[in-house]
Amino acid sequence: MLSRFRRPAADFRVELSETTLQPGDELNVRVSLIPKDGFQVRRGSLDLVCLETYEELIHHSRYGAQRHKATQVLSRDEKVFIDGTAVRRGLPYYADVNVVVPPDALPTVRGAIMRSIDVGITWTVTTSLDVAGARDFHDNQQITVVRPPMPSDAPSSPIVTEAAHNWCALTLNLPTGSACSGDRLDGSLRAEILQDVSVSEVSVELFRVEAFGSAVQDYTEDIMTLDTDLELRRGETREWPIRISVGEVFTPSLQTRNSSIRWLVKCVLARRMRFDAQIEQEIRVDV
Repeated sequence: MLSRFRRPAADFRVELSETTLQPGDELNVRVSLIPKDGFQVRRGSLDLVCLETYEELIHHSRYGAQRHKATQVLSRDEKVFIDGTAVRRGLPYYADVNVVVPPDALPTVRGAIMRSIDVGITWTVTTSLDVAGARDFHDNQQITVVRPPMPSDAPSSPIVTEAAHNWCALTLNLPTGSACSGDRLDGSLRAEILQDVSVSEVSVELFRVEAFGSAVQDYTEDIMTLDTDLELRRGETREWPIRISVGEVFTPSLQTRNSSIRWLVKCVLARRMRFDAQIEQEIRVDV
């Protein structure tokens, strides 16, 4: 007689055809069950689940903020592969289950650990066998979902951004509004000087802002000093070439109701003990 506290004696195995997929791809799953005893399976199901993990602010006071880990299921696709079946000792049972990654699937994202919370977007294949009168069988395996790479010949439109300050007008020119892992952006920064001014440094920075719920953090990817110790005169125009590297991308651009990852190019004309002038432009970055 089966005990509800123990699983039936059986070899239970779940094999995935692949572990890295793109939106729209089909995942083939082979479920194998070799019973060493006979028992009744009430239901067998497979779920492809996209889960978002973020930090939620639950209380804020003068004594500090209380935060906790929060999760939300963004996508779920369930397939039932066995229903009300008696399995017999020594007779193997096999099921082939096919599940499609949604065409609009978000990519897998593992954000930086924030206050010991592993934030991000994960995809998991969960397989369960509901056994009558005994403990169930469970299997969980993570897969990686990536956006398809942009074609090398995809059209690319330059981006021109302008920002006005009381002592200068800035124009940032970028060759494109999107980039991938390993790319380099070559552009330019132009400054039209409206007042005589001393500038200690001109710099450009590529950084990303990770926001998973209430947890927000900036991370610099590349930074470059364009010029230093300048005495600029009213009516003067200066232009600097920009060359910044995207590097290896693990956290692509992302937007959900609770989370976002933004990549920005920022240029700064810094002054000692005075207000700086800056300009920034968001770009889309993929793996």
